[in-house]
Amino acid sequence: MEPDIIHLPVMKFAGCREALDLHSGNLSEVQQAWYRFFHLDSGLLKHKVRNNQFWGVTSEIDSIPHTYMAGCQVAEYDLNLSTHGIETFETRAQQFARFEHRGHVDNMGETICQAFEWLKQSDFELEDTYILEMYDERCDSDYQESYVVELYFPVQHTNRG
Repeated sequence: MEPDIIHLPVMKFAGCREALDLHSGNLSEVQQAWYRFFHLDSGLLKHKVRNNQFWGVTSEIDSIPHTYMAGCQVAEYDLNLSTHGIETFETRAQQFARFEHRGHVDNMGETICQAFEWLKQSDFELEDTYILEMYDERCDSDYQESYVVELYFPVQHTNRG
């Protein structure tokens, strides 16, 4: 599995965050974050970049608990988001290894493990402590076995050897 190495600009996200322990195997917090996000008042996020695109952000991957945020990319943050339980996350302009997961999201852990294996053998290393998941029109809830989810790992080139 070879990723594309791409450079992305600063990205801003707004959504619902939950504490998460990936090592436990219990992903109910991920489902809870998505449930809360999809049940927000639709008028709260006025500056969405794309209406049919959603992002998952797993952050603090170097510690336990991690956090997971279900949300969307926004051009700018609306005022008073936190009073409605909406949290924010911002990346900086940086390089990413973009992997593609195909299939049900319940099996995405396998793709993530393969991505970490690729990192160990590549000339790249993680540059930050988060991973992004991008869901778009290729993720039809009626055909969950056919999902295509893009996974973005912030990386930097390293000189191994």
